[in-house]
Amino acid sequence: MEKKVDRLLAAFYMLLAVGSRIAYFMVNTGSFSDPYGYYAHSVIKQGSREPMLTSGLAYAYTQNLSKLLGFSGNRLDAVMVYQTVLQVLWILLLFFSMRLLFGKAAGYVSGLLILGSPFLLKTLITVTPENYLMLRIAVLMFLLGIFIRKTEKSGWHRSSLCELCLMVLGFGTGVVITWNFLGFVIVLITAYVLACNKRSLKQGLWEERREAEEKHYKKLEKYQLMPVGSQLMILTVGTLIGMYATLMKYTGLTGISVGEQFLWWTAQYQSIQERLQDVSVVTTAYLGGSLLLGTVLGLVIKSIHSRRQWEALYSDVEVAEDEKILKDSKKDSKTEETKTEETETTIIETEKAETVIAETVQNVVVTEDGRQVKLLDNPLPVPKRHIKREMEFDLNDFSDGKDDFDI
Repeated sequence: MEKKVDRLLAAFYMLLAVGSRIAYFMVNTGSFSDPYGYYAHSVIKQGSREPMLTSGLAYAYTQNLSKLLGFSGNRLDAVMVYQTVLQVLWILLLFFSMRLLFGKAAGYVSGLLILGSPFLLKTLITVTPENYLMLRIAVLMFLLGIFIRKTEKSGWHRSSLCELCLMVLGFGTGVVITWNFLGFVIVLITAYVLACNKRSLKQGLWEERREAEEKHYKKLEKYQLMPVGSQLMILTVGTLIGMYATLMKYTGLTGISVGEQFLWWTAQYQSIQERLQDVSVVTTAYLGGSLLLGTVLGLVIKSIHSRRQWEALYSDVEVAEDEKILKDSKKDSKTEETKTEETETTIIETEKAETVIAETVQNVVVTEDGRQVKLLDNPLPVPKRHIKREMEFDLNDFSDGKDDFDI
């Protein structure tokens, strides 16, 4: 039931995102503007090779617009349609990325706040690179979310595929960092998510350790968990390669050295006005606040849910232990009853044996030399018992008064 409700809510959010952007675009048709000159520079660039290098993002965005205008013609409304498509794509990707990384609540909270942002709606009718940048950030976060989910299901095996995924993620992060300071947000999110994933996987292995031997646990940890040092090294190397490749590209355009190009990149952070590296500071602050609020709420709800799961698990374990104790006590009582019956039977048998022995001892005579002689029941025939009888006659009645005994 919960899955069905979640799917309906996700589908409703997608329809709301697409419908709101299309409605805003249609209502404001004819109000398109190019206050920062990206459209004009893209039109001019079709006939010249002069790069727009106020920032790495500005150069990448004007390059992209030049290709679009070469396909659709120099039409401003085509750029606005392109802006609308970009915003719908990155809003949906960011919504699913937050769900994958921080839970469903984080996706809905951040997504709804972003949908209602007036600053982002304004970028639909203004030629500005915010949507182009956010699409790249959303893609990287979505790839990170897929990678984390995959490792949660199949384990974090130390393999070339996992290392390649981290390297690609680091390379893309390095490119975005060179474009705009928002790339550092990806670094923070990536570091936090990887650390949490490492801890959760290690905790899962600790649970398996309770049912396995020590050697088996070490084997699981070796082949399923990538060491933290390896993660940081691969991500750092990928990020540095991405930054170096991007700066080298700018070096080929401007003709200056890589060191001077690096100083040009760091100098962009020294002047913070209405826009920083061709991105609105207000829009950036609103996006950061929305993502931060959604992340915090998502993590709180996720921790409460996991705590309830642990409590339910522990309660089930306690109930199982109580049932086991009750069964053991019943078995013990039955065992004691059986032992009591056996003891009573043994006592009765012992008493009978002692009685027999006593009776046997009574029929045995010990001689002076220590021999035991068993008495027979009737060794020799004995005379019958004398019975005294009384006579009811008088001898004088049968004699004449003279007998042999008279003297």
